[in-house]
Amino acid sequence: MEVKAPTLDDSFVDEAPQSPYSPPVEGVEGASYTPGPSLPVTNGLAIASMICGILSLVFFCFCGGLFLGIPAVICGHLSLNQLNALGNSQQGRGMAIAGLICGYLGIAILIIMMLGGNGSSYQEI
Repeated sequence: MEVKAPTLDDSFVDEAPQSPYSPPVEGVEGASYTPGPSLPVTNGLAIASMICGILSLVFFCFCGGLFLGIPAVICGHLSLNQLNALGNSQQGRGMAIAGLICGYLGIAILIIMMLGGNGSSYQEI
């Protein structure tokens, strides 16, 4: 009885499992990678408007309502114009509106403090 050692032929090599990290093989179904849909981009002016608006409320006593509120309002209006344009795929409408509201509030609080804080309400003893 004669025992033969197994030989490597082409059919045996093709059936070997491939590493999941190897490049795709041509002619094999399902070997190519198709990326999924990309995430929507947030408008940069909307982000800037929201950040400036929130900071204008935090620092309104240091003239933040003036130096941060006005840029918040400008960036918010510009952002809403860009977001309302036809064919726009960006997000951030809520951020732009939040920046507008906070910016206007920061400016209003600063104006109220400037008008009401003239010192005439204090009594001399």
